Amino acid sequence: LRRGGESEEYVSWIHGRRLLLWCCVFALAFYFSVFFSLANLPTSNPILRTVRSRFFQQPNMVIYLIAATGLDVVCSGVSRAARRVPRWLWTGAVAVVCCAALAHHVHRVHPEVDAADNTMFDSFARLMLAPMPPNSCSAVVRDAGLGSVLITQGDEVVPNIVHVQQVDRYRTDVQVVDAMLAERAWYPAFAKTVFPHTMKRPPKGGFKRDEQFRKFVSKNQKAGYRVFVIETMCLLLSFDSYQQGAGGHVMCHDYPTTEMLLPDYKLWPTGLVWELVPVAEDRSYRDKLAEWMLLNTELLALRDSQRHRFDTDACGMRATADEFVRVSQRYTLAEGSWEQRVAWAHWEAVLGFADKALSVVQSEFFIVENKQPPPRNDTHCLPEYLRVIISAANYGMRGHVAAAMKMEKTRNMKRGEDVVSRAKQLLQSAKESLQLKTQYRLSDCTQDQLHVSAARVAREARAAQKTAQQGKTADAGKPTVPTKKAAKSGKA
Repeated sequence: LRRGGESEEYVSWIHGRRLLLWCCVFALAFYFSVFFSLANLPTSNPILRTVRSRFFQQPNMVIYLIAATGLDVVCSGVSRAARRVPRWLWTGAVAVVCCAALAHHVHRVHPEVDAADNTMFDSFARLMLAPMPPNSCSAVVRDAGLGSVLITQGDEVVPNIVHVQQVDRYRTDVQVVDAMLAERAWYPAFAKTVFPHTMKRPPKGGFKRDEQFRKFVSKNQKAGYRVFVIETMCLLLSFDSYQQGAGGHVMCHDYPTTEMLLPDYKLWPTGLVWELVPVAEDRSYRDKLAEWMLLNTELLALRDSQRHRFDTDACGMRATADEFVRVSQRYTLAEGSWEQRVAWAHWEAVLGFADKALSVVQSEFFIVENKQPPPRNDTHCLPEYLRVIISAANYGMRGHVAAAMKMEKTRNMKRGEDVVSRAKQLLQSAKESLQLKTQYRLSDCTQDQLHVSAARVAREARAAQKTAQQGKTADAGKPTVPTKKAAKSGKA
């Protein structure tokens, strides 16, 4: 203010700031009343609340403009009040205070948001792709010839796989089909340019019905591909029955219900994914029970009852699995974060493996519903199989208590406790019936199983050869009976 009243420059300056202020107020009102009302994401879901918070950046920028305008007003007012103090001095002092406040804020918040060593999503994608043929890290997963098809959905899965395939060039031989993108109108043209000509492409409109999904899986398996799905893909399988009121949503770990929806397939967990195995090939996994358990203990980073790692690195992914668990424990896994979603998928896979393994062991070694189990050569390893199952169930429950979503915690705790209770009963029964004196490890069971299997094949081959030789000797010792035709010709 000058003695002669307000100058024209000062009046125009005030009016300009007022106009900017009213524009900012209008923008804030628009965001709070219109924009967020149209963003139809329920805030009761933690993950959707996190997605909605991404859009807070726009109103935050408006608030920053208001704060900058107010700061400019304060600096100008102070410099006018203290005319003897140069303007640059007041401006410099305010700038120093602002920079100090910003530095303090960064120092306080940076440790909480620093994600420089967050390799959780990268490890998650690599663990999903590693066991898939044709370049599978394990011989347990049979190679169908052409490769694998992985059907996915979800923001916590698809971007991670796309990154490791397209940027890191890791396992680009696996064909990834996203169920949500397959519903888009542009996807058929995209599939023609991306997928090989030997692969049967998703139907137009995606997998909106169970029948479309079944046909896609069947055609690709007949073409020579092995088909894998992620945990939440089984939601699509139960969509029709859910719409008809026959039941609720089904996850892949609820494999009995899923196998009812897909009667021609059996679901086998292979680390973080599930393979849709035709019923005719189900025995191939059952015959390699110890190897299959070793593969899952490695990919899922399972611990025993003393929380020690199982001694296996047959797949070459032990370091990646350990890194995944280490990073998931390093971060707080806040409610609604993507780290929590990935950790939830991991613990679901652990409990799904424990449940499936218990079902297989029970049907292979114990009488169930008056059905006699098939003869096996690895009965001495039964206690170790059950100990692995108990350890996996306890490990999965500890993970869910620490990191799982609140809405999933109670259900998974009951499920894990049920697996542990049933496995302990079977273990006690096995100890009483087998009375083994030697303590086997899972790796020993694998070696014994392979050795016994090879010996059995050789023994059966020798028996077949001996039977054939005995048949030839018996034929040679028998007197020749002349036929009527030969007797007439005199050649008998």
